[in-house]
Amino acid sequence: MMRITERRALRAAPAFAAFLFLLFPISSPAAAAPQPDGQRFFMGVAAGYFRPLQASFRKIYDKPAWPLELRLGWAAKPRLDLFAAVRFMQADGNTVLLDAWKPGESYALRLRLLALRLGASYYAGDGPIVPYLGAGIQYVSFREEWLATPLETSGSKAGFFVHGGGRLRLARSLHLLAQLEYSHLPAGEGDRGQKVNLGGLCLSLGVRAGIF
Repeated sequence: MMRITERRALRAAPAFAAFLFLLFPISSPAAAAPQPDGQRFFMGVAAGYFRPLQASFRKIYDKPAWPLELRLGWAAKPRLDLFAAVRFMQADGNTVLLDAWKPGESYALRLRLLALRLGASYYAGDGPIVPYLGAGIQYVSFREEWLATPLETSGSKAGFFVHGGGRLRLARSLHLLAQLEYSHLPAGEGDRGQKVNLGGLCLSLGVRAGIF
């Protein structure tokens, strides 16, 4: 199980927040200019496959994890999106053998994560197919349960993410997104003193639709 300690990601979070705040061109008249499709606000949904980067994470949670994300955003400029999102992910696995004299002892585990995210994406063009890059911060609540026992661990941590991908226009206000994301989420130390990182790589597909 994981013990909860605050790490450097919490100290870095205000700097990321300040960076994203400065991206909002609130005082600029151009910020109010509508997009070519006439929609400045949008919503989106995405699902994908998550691969933890830490080997011990992969060893314990060896079953596929499929995060789901809901997003609301503002097209602040023709090539700049600012967004807030909620992401849910569940991972299932089993405890790792610690004592050789108990070779058959293993317990089912379940890890649930709920992330609140704030980020920005910059698009490198205005055509029907456009690449993009982005980054943001996240605040994640997690709970690890031992399914056969009353044991559980829970906590909250701050981290960051960066992403890149491509956008395909399907209709006037509807786009398909393909994205690869790297996330970093320090979560304290494990039972043996090793640092725990709940971040990893996520490959996802989603849709983005203008709403008004």
